[in-house]
Amino acid sequence: MSTIALPKTDCPTHPETTSFSILQGDLMMMHSGEKGRMLVAGRQYAANGVVASIIAYPIPETDLKYIKTTDAYKYVFYDPSFYTDVSTKPVGFLAFGAMAFCNHSSNPNAFIRWGRFKDETTMTLLAHRDISQGEEITMRYANIDEYLNSNQWKS
Repeated sequence: MSTIALPKTDCPTHPETTSFSILQGDLMMMHSGEKGRMLVAGRQYAANGVVASIIAYPIPETDLKYIKTTDAYKYVFYDPSFYTDVSTKPVGFLAFGAMAFCNHSSNPNAFIRWGRFKDETTMTLLAHRDISQGEEITMRYANIDEYLNSNQWKS
């Protein structure tokens, strides 16, 4: 999968977007004045189709309290099976790549399937429904209540 820097341009499907940031495979990471960074489909994805897949790195609970005070917390994901039982370790997973650019939606078009590959935890972003080329890819954040001003992001 190659990464290409794109020239600043207007996006016809997202007129509020100021520029394309990068194109990575079939995904576009874009910047919008209203939302900040966002992930946009560079092609159509069928329902249940794989959008992206990565290795997630476990964060021990003792380290998570420090990460919450940094910008790195934007890249912490919670597997709901861990999140509902606070006695289970690890509590969070650090994940980078395309899915880190997904914005929250209460009506998302994608979701994360957690899995295991050898000794690693994997996160696979799947289309919840058909996603059109040029459409923003969104997901529901499991830990949305922990964000400052979380009520504004619950729509």
